[in-house]
Amino acid sequence: MMKFRAIAAPSGAAARLVLGMPEGATALVFANTTGTPPDPDAPGASDRVVVNASTDLRPSTWPFEALSTHGLTYWQTLDLDTTLRGTVTTYHAWVTSDGVREGPITVEVDARDPVRNAIMHVARDLFRERIEYHLARAVTAGTLTPRAGYVPVLERETLNTNDPIPVVLLRETISPTMLEGIGKDRRGDVLDRSTGKRYREEVHRYRARIDLLAISENPTERGVLAKVIHEGLLVDFALLEEIGYREMSIQRLMQSGNGPEGYWQFAEELAIDGIIEAVTREEKRYTVPYTTTFYTDV
Repeated sequence: MMKFRAIAAPSGAAARLVLGMPEGATALVFANTTGTPPDPDAPGASDRVVVNASTDLRPSTWPFEALSTHGLTYWQTLDLDTTLRGTVTTYHAWVTSDGVREGPITVEVDARDPVRNAIMHVARDLFRERIEYHLARAVTAGTLTPRAGYVPVLERETLNTNDPIPVVLLRETISPTMLEGIGKDRRGDVLDRSTGKRYREEVHRYRARIDLLAISENPTERGVLAKVIHEGLLVDFALLEEIGYREMSIQRLMQSGNGPEGYWQFAEELAIDGIIEAVTREEKRYTVPYTTTFYTDV
């Protein structure tokens, strides 16, 4: 007596295998792409061992409790083999109990296409674009007069010898918030009317901090540079909220010191802190063609 189920992972390229076996039984599961069960005692070169007597199986419950069978113990394991990315995979399962081998049970799984995806906006992408825009407007208006004709915005922490000055260095830090469980499921079920598909959406919140270092060769230009950036970000609050960057605050700190060539340089640090939201979306399939339950008669 045995039961076997293979479930394609919502994120794709992985499958969860659930085995129902009598107490003390051992399982043997092969995977291939031919669909033909191998000889378990003499498998071919294309037959991949997924489960054998030495596999570390984790306890599980049968996916459909209404179909559970008294006397069977359920175990699960994950298959993360790279072959799952390219084609339909067929699993062939045998169970040996009291010296008697039973099987095979054959299950097909198509794990190539994920039904669960993450939608996350990285704050630095929009920040860099908007800062470059505001700086370019200031150069055109003559508010800033850099020798290079523009003010570069570089995504790194240190200044190189040949970097033009003035310059803005940008760094982003993303960390989870303590608000993860609050409102996580507020998106709930979503209907895409253009396709008729339904999705389950969850919200994940992270604290995103953008650190900007505006560097100049004189304190007056430093102040103008920081002012242009600060004012530009303030008027961009509405745009930043559109991508889910909320509760934003800006802090400024003046600095000065020696640059890479030993010359005195002036800088102003702008720290922008806020909460950014990421959304995971899973397509809800009430009839799932890629997940099939096979089990022997009870």
